[in-house]
Amino acid sequence: MADVNNENSTIHQTPVAQKPTPKHSRAKRVFVACIAVLFALGAIVGGAYIITQDNGSSNKSQLGYAPWPDLGEYYDLSCVKQLEGGVYHFNTLELGSNRVPFTAYRPSDEGFEATVLGTAVWIRSYPKLKNRYKLCQVTTGDQLSVIRQVGFMEGKQWYFVRVNSGRCSGYEGYICADYVIEQAGYDLLQRFVLNDNSNLNSKTPVKYLRALSSILLRLGAAAEFSNLSVQLLDTAIYEHHTVLTFNIRDLNVAENGSLLAVVQFLGEDESFVVLGIVPGSGISSVVHCDNCSFDVYYY
Repeated sequence: MADVNNENSTIHQTPVAQKPTPKHSRAKRVFVACIAVLFALGAIVGGAYIITQDNGSSNKSQLGYAPWPDLGEYYDLSCVKQLEGGVYHFNTLELGSNRVPFTAYRPSDEGFEATVLGTAVWIRSYPKLKNRYKLCQVTTGDQLSVIRQVGFMEGKQWYFVRVNSGRCSGYEGYICADYVIEQAGYDLLQRFVLNDNSNLNSKTPVKYLRALSSILLRLGAAAEFSNLSVQLLDTAIYEHHTVLTFNIRDLNVAENGSLLAVVQFLGEDESFVVLGIVPGSGISSVVHCDNCSFDVYYY
């Protein structure tokens, strides 16, 4: 039997004449196809843009500092990770990596107006913790003029001051800086902390209140806010240090008005470091890591 695919086959087919396609019809179909492709691409890109914008808005609302001042100088919020169930996590070492440590607020000017924060604090004739240098005792609320910053003696920062109110009014001498805060910081404590709206009061350890005053000053509370709620949420005591978490909420703001501040105190020392300030409302847990950092879980 002959193979019809063999080129030697004797079977021939007469080709059927094809009617030529008009040039304008072909061009029209190509044009319509291009429009359809472009339209589809536009829809895909537009949808992706909307999704990206929505995600960006969500992240900004959860992890942005507005309406608070930008604290990017101290903390990198890109290190915060969202976990399941609306819980967030950051490691304190990662959050502050390549950033300026957030420590006690110190006025830049050599002299400034200040207030005593602490009871039975001594004005001294020399900046050393010796009985023979004691002059007079001051207490919380006594006002001072810091004439100059002396520096460190016996592991403490000292100021030379003039007492302007209280039983030691008129005295001049040295006072440990651990019991002195700028007048503006004390005013913020009076306004937002030492009242019935906070679970902190005048019996709260002085170093906790000093840390809060530093945080409130850097948040611009004096100028920006009139209705803050300040609460102590959690205290974790480890072998050599204590970690506190404060909640600072602007009651006038419905969205992103709440911050969490995690503060570390080393041993019995009055010095502190603010390990992190992040948008959030409550603490889940604080875990001490082997590298002396902390894993903080919050919501």
